[in-house]
Amino acid sequence: MTGTVTDRAGRAGETFSITSDFHGLPAQYTVIIDPGSGALLGYEEVLTETAGMLNVPIPAVITYRSYLVAEYAAMPR
Repeated sequence: MTGTVTDRAGRAGETFSITSDFHGLPAQYTVIIDPGSGALLGYEEVLTETAGMLNVPIPAVITYRSYLVAEYAAMPR
């Protein structure tokens, strides 16, 4: 666990992060999890060392997803 946060929708969550340069540029990949239900609340990708040719200041959030609704569906037949 990386820490606790309030996500962009105002919900409390716990974060889990890894750092990798697998996609080319060094980045930190973080998921935000609801501590009570285990539901995925959000995902974030942050460039940590260099932006390459993107020409943005570091650190730079380059991807963020917020999951506001999650529903279970019936199994397909």
